[in-house]
Amino acid sequence: MALTLISFSPNTLIKSAEVNSNFNAINAELFDIDENNFNPGAQLPDSLLAQIVTPSKINGSAIAAQTIDAVKGQFIWTVAGTLAVGTSVGFPYRPSATLTVVSIYLEVTTAPTGAALIVDINKNAVSIFTTRPQIDISALTGGSGAVLSSSPFGLVADDKLTLDIDQVGSTIAGSNLVVYLRCEQKVPQ
Repeated sequence: MALTLISFSPNTLIKSAEVNSNFNAINAELFDIDENNFNPGAQLPDSLLAQIVTPSKINGSAIAAQTIDAVKGQFIWTVAGTLAVGTSVGFPYRPSATLTVVSIYLEVTTAPTGAALIVDINKNAVSIFTTRPQIDISALTGGSGAVLSSSPFGLVADDKLTLDIDQVGSTIAGSNLVVYLRCEQKVPQ
């Protein structure tokens, strides 16, 4: 069935039968599809669609460049209570896709004193850092000084990520640690 488009000029009286007939034709053409009634040629006419004139314009108007190129996410470890040095603290994580590590952020509710609190993240039993993330003496947050062992640092599906606590403070140990390993996944453009 071919679509019959009806256009109305201003101040024209519209007959409901014309509108209903046109609506029914469009509905039947585009939406009344099942296994017994499939029309692979069903489409809106080009006159009703925005036409791409150039890659950076639609209908002659400039469009904004696509700025979203990655999906952001993070792995979060929480360690409740007064901290102690240990390896493979908490449960390991395994990415389900290829990811790139972007940054790490640490926070505690009790600041370490006497020495910094230092943690490490291992990928398949090897540190991902050349300079491990830390929370400085008397601070509640940290991690920005960490340096990844490669840039960008990539993860693939089923890599095993574990958390080590290498130092907790010497006078007062930090407590209630949360570690955020921030990653992104590239989106095809």
